[in-house]
Amino acid sequence: MKTFNSLAIPHADDLIFGQCPHPVRLKNGLEIGKGTVYPELNFTLPPMAITRETMPKVREQYTEIINAVCSRALELHAPGLIVEFEMLPDMTAAPRTAQTCSPSNQRAAKKFTITPS
Repeated sequence: MKTFNSLAIPHADDLIFGQCPHPVRLKNGLEIGKGTVYPELNFTLPPMAITRETMPKVREQYTEIINAVCSRALELHAPGLIVEFEMLPDMTAAPRTAQTCSPSNQRAAKKFTITPS
C-alpha cells in the first residue's frame, strides 16, 4: 500500500475547488479534479421490504430514480453527473441478489450518455 508523508497541496491558500494535482479519469470519461465540478447525488430506496422476492421491485425503484435524475441533469445542461446509490443493510444479507442493482443502474444511466461532438 502506498504511504504518504505530506499533503498533495500543502498550503490551504493553494486549494482550488474542482482541481487537484493528480486528476482521475473514470471509465465513463469524466475527469475528476481537472477543473470541471460535477453535481453529485446520493440516494437510497423509499421505505420498502427488501427480500429476494422484492428485488425486481427494488431494481425498478432504482431505475426510476436514475431516469428522473439523469433527465433533470440533461434539462439543466449539467456537464456530467456523479450518482451514488446506497446499498441498504438488508441488501448485504443477500449480496449476489443485490449485485444486480449496480449493472441495472448503469444500464439506465447509459441511456442518457451524451457523446461530445
